[in-house]
Amino acid sequence: MVEREFNQLLESASYLSHQLDFNYANDDPISLGRALEWIIKLQEKAVKEKHVQHLMMIGEAQRGVIAYQTHVSELLGKIQTYKETHSKLIKSRSQRSGDCDAL
Repeated sequence: MVEREFNQLLESASYLSHQLDFNYANDDPISLGRALEWIIKLQEKAVKEKHVQHLMMIGEAQRGVIAYQTHVSELLGKIQTYKETHSKLIKSRSQRSGDCDAL
């Protein structure tokens, strides 16, 4: 794996040198080591940017989960209220029908 990565770095350096004619920086020739350092830094930057995007997506997903949990909690509260109201209505109905039986 290390050899494969190193070969990819060399290919990138070769591309910079031959295809883009990027052989000098501020009129100084660029050594292979310096070119490799720049390529590695660019790759690290790309990885960090992807990591930031990933973390932002996780944060967005967590906000969605919180919103759904809040909604479910509100619905459970309404269900409890309806259940209590239903129980009270059942009790009052049975008391009224008991009063009618006494007549």
